[in-house]
Amino acid sequence: MVKAALREPLPAPWSIPAGASISGAEVQIISASTESVVRKISTNADGEFVVTLLPPGSYEVVVNKSGFGEAKAQGIEVRVTETTRVTITLKPARF
Repeated sequence: MVKAALREPLPAPWSIPAGASISGAEVQIISASTESVVRKISTNADGEFVVTLLPPGSYEVVVNKSGFGEAKAQGIEVRVTETTRVTITLKPARF
């Protein structure tokens, strides 16, 4: 899940409340062993993303959305028959 890291809502034209889900963010899943992107997806309207059928291993998740800084989660371990949950918080970009 991808959320906005805000202590208070952003002023117009943003109008994003603190802790809001971020839809349409680009999510890249990168294999730690090969350092290559194995999947690219976007978050849904609820700020969620689902990646199925990843081989077991260690991954990095990189999230980008226009107007926000890039966010990364490293060392995400995927195991057979388990669901791995990752929550990533995006911070507004500095202009």
